[in-house]
Amino acid sequence: MNPIILFLACWIASVRWSIALETSDRAMERQKRTLVFTSDSATGILVALSVPLIIPGRNIFMAYNFEANYGMPIDASDFTQGVLKKVDNDQIHNEGESVAAESDRAVRDVTTTRAFTRKKLYRTIELNLQRYGYDGKRCILRMICDLGSYPVRDANGILGDIVQLVFTPSSSRYEKLPKEFYQAEELGTRHECGKYSKHCPKNPLDAISLMLDENKYF
Repeated sequence: MNPIILFLACWIASVRWSIALETSDRAMERQKRTLVFTSDSATGILVALSVPLIIPGRNIFMAYNFEANYGMPIDASDFTQGVLKKVDNDQIHNEGESVAAESDRAVRDVTTTRAFTRKKLYRTIELNLQRYGYDGKRCILRMICDLGSYPVRDANGILGDIVQLVFTPSSSRYEKLPKEFYQAEELGTRHECGKYSKHCPKNPLDAISLMLDENKYF
């Protein structure tokens, strides 16, 4: 065989092999794909607790519905800053620290903090209370104080336990909440909730609970 033809054949084969390796490496180095959604996309979780009522001849159930709706990511910052960035910013912040400073700190610490905290829960409750015309933060303080004065009794079951747990800041490990939340709980144990009633005259707890005479019903 002509040496020139043999050389060309070997050279072409080596070039094709080099291109194949380069293509293979490029495929292995491609960036990970991230799924984003159209604007205003949302997903929801619905949990229903059904309790049968003992009524002869009737099949009647009382249901408690717990629903949570979450906006889906539509921007890259939703991944870099976390899905809870919108509820970890305003109002519920430490004294002496501006909202902007705390928000920046929260973004920096997003990789080291827990995804779900009492502070974020209170912020979510605050936003929903404001939606219904309440003074969000002050009404949270009143509920904490009132439940410190008159705790939910065991007869209210798991739902009562959840309400009591949510509005008792000391029931979970210390999260550096503003002092006023712990102060509201302490004042509640001394039945000194007058100042909270002044700033939140309409108690949100009245919509889901009723004060009963302990000597009459228990």
